[in-house]
Amino acid sequence: MRSTFKGVYSPARYPAFIASPRGRMTFALPKRLRPALIVLVGIAACRQPRQPVNVSILTQDAQAPMTMTYNPYTGRPSFIRGRIPLSVIPGLQPDDTTRAAPYGFMSRYAAVFGTDSSTQDLRFVDARADSLGMRHTTMQQVYQGIDVYAASVTVHQTTSDGAVAAITSNLVPNLRASDTLPTVRADSAFALAARQLPRGIAGPPRLVIYPGRRRDSNAQLAWIVEVRNDSLPARKDYVIDARNGRLLDSLDRLYIARNRQTYTAGNSTTLPGTLRRAEGAGPTGDADVDHAHDFVGATYDYYKATHGRDSYDNAGATLIATAHYSVNYQNAFWDGTQMVYGDGFPVKDVTAHELTHAVTERTANLEYRWQSGALNESFSDIFGAMVDRDDWLMGEDLPVGAIRDLANPGAFGQPGNTSGWVATCSDNEGVHTNSGISSKAFVNVATSIGKGDAERIFYRALTVYLQAQSTLEDARAAALQSAQDLFGASSPQVQAVTSGFNAVGLTGSYQPPVNSCGGVPSVPDLSLIGSIVLVLLIVGTAALRANRRRVLS
Repeated sequence: MRSTFKGVYSPARYPAFIASPRGRMTFALPKRLRPALIVLVGIAACRQPRQPVNVSILTQDAQAPMTMTYNPYTGRPSFIRGRIPLSVIPGLQPDDTTRAAPYGFMSRYAAVFGTDSSTQDLRFVDARADSLGMRHTTMQQVYQGIDVYAASVTVHQTTSDGAVAAITSNLVPNLRASDTLPTVRADSAFALAARQLPRGIAGPPRLVIYPGRRRDSNAQLAWIVEVRNDSLPARKDYVIDARNGRLLDSLDRLYIARNRQTYTAGNSTTLPGTLRRAEGAGPTGDADVDHAHDFVGATYDYYKATHGRDSYDNAGATLIATAHYSVNYQNAFWDGTQMVYGDGFPVKDVTAHELTHAVTERTANLEYRWQSGALNESFSDIFGAMVDRDDWLMGEDLPVGAIRDLANPGAFGQPGNTSGWVATCSDNEGVHTNSGISSKAFVNVATSIGKGDAERIFYRALTVYLQAQSTLEDARAAALQSAQDLFGASSPQVQAVTSGFNAVGLTGSYQPPVNSCGGVPSVPDLSLIGSIVLVLLIVGTAALRANRRRVLS
């Protein structure tokens, strides 16, 4: 739901602002303050997204037209599609599928990504071949041996000839950090993070280079500590400066929702509670416990039968669920280890929605804010609707009734097109609102080619191509590449994906306005209006002090 500021404007109180004939507030800067505009222009320029880097070397080497999406903060490619033969890379055989191929690729195009041409800043993570005959090699960005937060690159090759078909990247270009030795100890960071949540239980700290939400090349050494409190419920990653102990950021990790174990909390907040039904046991007679058990099973069966996935971690993890959580708790959530439901909330699509958050966490790990957070919610809605596939509604069996409609996002206050993007700092920058855009794109695709092909395309996009801070346009590119992998470049499925995303305003270059949210903003984070107010306060305060000195003298 959009929020609108309403209030009374008083010219006597705010003489720098005047009302326009149409009722809009405009800015009239007094002459003595106009030099401050120089500062404002600089601030506004600082906060604009960076311009895309020159990629001519890539396009010259490619054997097929290249399409790219760009990171809105760094201006570097975040998703590249095309065909680049390994023969253009010195020292590589055309069909090389060893680690030498992706490392050679990243060395040749280091200037495009802003990385070290020696590739010493890229640590090998894994390489896997899939059932379609493609090889995916992931490398983690490091700085002086320390992992960079949410910064990796995956090179996707066709195993038939080794050609690079796609590259997905969250790398931070030209990275530098002033310090790599922490002065704040791990146990101090642990204690500080634990204090952020009442009675919080903290996990082990991990040391990272943290470039911030804007992927700034001037990064900071930081500890990241996960803290949980199931009684709230809450689960967050706290980012703590490893040099001075300052809290830099907090990242939400609580997603609000076959070897099964189903419990009841008895309307307490103690998890998991009392075991009521294990795998193979019959119904208990408690409708919520039985529904939780059955619908967790239905979600497992869907992922196994449709996508060959063995539980949310693809390694047969036990599926734990707890019903009757707290008193009058009108929600369900995935807390990182299990499903939790308030009374009446174990329903099929909600269960599938929450367990898909667990799948996302183990694959793309989409960060739960802004565009990546909207995608995180959207994929959960999409696969919730695929498990409970009779309609496009989410939560129609809940006590409160349906909460979203993928086919008609506007029915529940969601945009179904980029033209309606909601810029907000609430709800992790609108993750439950703006998810309607990509959900509507899925409906468009499924309506055109059928749910079976559409779900395969979007599952591959999520689990193979998307990364922690992927954007809506990255999701479009991932779906296109997935459709091409599965059905061929000239297939009706590729055309359906193209048309489906075009219809919601995602045509290859869209980026929403960047929010300035959280904490005390640095100068580049200030909005233009906020910058104006800041300069007015600074200059106005100086003027008042000067007047006071004149009066006192």
